Amino acid sequence: LFPYTTLFQSRDHSISAGVFSGCENLLSVEIPSSVETIGNNAFGDCRRLSNLEIPNSVKIIGRSAFSSCQALSTLTIPNSVETIGDKAFRDCTNLIVVYLGANIKKISDEAFLYCNKLANFYCFSKNIDYVSATAFKYTNLQNVTLHVPNSAIDYYRSTDPWNKFGNIVALTDDETGINKVMINNEVMDTYLLNGQRTARKSLVFLPIHPPTA
Repeated sequence: LFPYTTLFQSRDHSISAGVFSGCENLLSVEIPSSVETIGNNAFGDCRRLSNLEIPNSVKIIGRSAFSSCQALSTLTIPNSVETIGDKAFRDCTNLIVVYLGANIKKISDEAFLYCNKLANFYCFSKNIDYVSATAFKYTNLQNVTLHVPNSAIDYYRSTDPWNKFGNIVALTDDETGINKVMINNEVMDTYLLNGQRTARKSLVFLPIHPPTA
């Protein structure tokens, strides 16, 4: 199969569980601003996925949603995201930089397990309700710099697992919250959000049911 790009165009509010799991030739994903939930294992084992746009509408990233996406090097999680599920980014072994938005409330078990190349983690939240003690399991946090709001630096330095980061520094004035990253790639095939392939030659994700006004 040739490498391809996904471009969603839908008013559906979720991406189904496992819908693109194991699509090893998937290079790039753009998700529409209608989506609020990315289902469990939706893009798991998409090992060539290197460009990912999560819009500032998504609230929940499901269990193993992007696990083993080993070509990802930069990850932007927008301000809208409140929950990161278990193993959501497990085994993203080439992930170097993460930007985490200001409204995150929960980071679940092993969310960033085995992210061994992680070097910088930017967190714009001043206080997170729950972070699992295993969220960064088997990730060498001593080699990672954590960037946090200046007013919350004492909180992060005294709270597990944040206090295991090798270096904790204040965000600079020009580092702001996150909305989205724009990606522009060629489109080659068409699917519905439930994973059903259509007959078209472009990868445009269409609603399963006609959108309502």
